[in-house]
Amino acid sequence: MANQYYDSFKCVLEQRYKKSYIEVLQDFSSQGFTVNRLSKTTGFDAGTIRKWIRRANAALTTSDKITFKTMRPRKDKSCDETVQDHLQAKAINLGNCLSRKWG
Repeated sequence: MANQYYDSFKCVLEQRYKKSYIEVLQDFSSQGFTVNRLSKTTGFDAGTIRKWIRRANAALTTSDKITFKTMRPRKDKSCDETVQDHLQAKAINLGNCLSRKWG
């Protein structure tokens, strides 16, 4: 059984099925898998699967089936890019309030 100390959901699926985790989720989605069935198949907790479904820019229906909003995963900014965006903002915010002289 996989847990937080085990390899990442993404790595396990990519090694097991030899394709990206998004493609694997799309395959399971097209076969009508629910989160609970996917949990039993992969050995991951349903909460972990829901988290990775969100990361794949997909959604769950009321019957817990996976539906994809778009075929592309969302691009998360790295932590450094986010901090840099806050520091370089033209308006004052919590990230840049002490970084320069204002006004």
